[in-house]
Amino acid sequence: AMTPVPSEAGLSSTRPAEKTPSTSCGIVPLTSGTIAHIFGIRYLSTLYGIVFLGHQIGAFLGVWLGGRLFDSTGNYDLVWWLGVALGIFAAIVHWPIAEKPVPRLAGAT
Repeated sequence: AMTPVPSEAGLSSTRPAEKTPSTSCGIVPLTSGTIAHIFGIRYLSTLYGIVFLGHQIGAFLGVWLGGRLFDSTGNYDLVWWLGVALGIFAAIVHWPIAEKPVPRLAGAT
């Protein structure tokens, strides 16, 4: 169901408010927890900031490239398959990560 949502300008827009997923924030506790577990909490803010910046750059480039590819091909097929390929690549690259504290930083927690 579409629910009117007030905006700052006093106008209203509609969006499925009760069904809007918050999946984009679902990785925050996982990512920050993994960073804290591996590197300790001493530099957690700095390291998480670097990771989050990387996510934001990737989000910007993904949307921009998706638009460019749509403009050149007229559909999202190539964008979809590139997304699938990047997802598989990310899984392969992240599979060997050992989620254990770095020995020299083990006492930094």
